[in-house]
Amino acid sequence: MRNDKVKAKRINIAVVVPVYKDVQLTIKCLNYALKSVNNCNNSKLVVINDCSPDIDMQRKLEVFCPNNSTNIDLI
Repeated sequence: MRNDKVKAKRINIAVVVPVYKDVQLTIKCLNYALKSVNNCNNSKLVVINDCSPDIDMQRKLEVFCPNNSTNIDLI
């Protein structure tokens, strides 16, 4: 009888979060999304700043999404 090993499928998940205005709500949303992403293998959080007029938005996003992060992208 042949012993076949069943390989687990790799599931890639990307959580895409578009952001526009309301920095506090955005950061709260990103924290929840990041918890979900960190609990899954092969997952990524993609944050898209849609040219928010909020002055603090880009600065907060740059702190939240560092360049050296492996599972967070800021666009």
